Amino acid sequence: MDPLKNPYASGLSVPPPALPGREAVLAHARLFFGRVKARRGEKSLLLNGLRGSGKTVLLRALALLAQAEGVALESIDDAETLPPAELVAKVRQQERHLLE
Repeated sequence: MDPLKNPYASGLSVPPPALPGREAVLAHARLFFGRVKARRGEKSLLLNGLRGSGKTVLLRALALLAQAEGVALESIDDAETLPPAELVAKVRQQERHLLE
């Protein structure tokens, strides 16, 4: 593809016109948000990938989807620096807070 016409340019903080190949993640998120609203358990969603692969764009799309579904979101900004046990404790604390 001509780099000048490529709508997918990493690092620009501009949402792309589409999220091709992410349908399964979006479908899982819809199921997840529906189950959360029904107060049912669901597996977590973990996004990982190389720099510039669209993780932040996808997170923003998921946040908009959650907002549209009426689901409150919380973020953990220091997740990368926390030891696993502290991260789990922080997630559980936020879960309790959201369920109140």
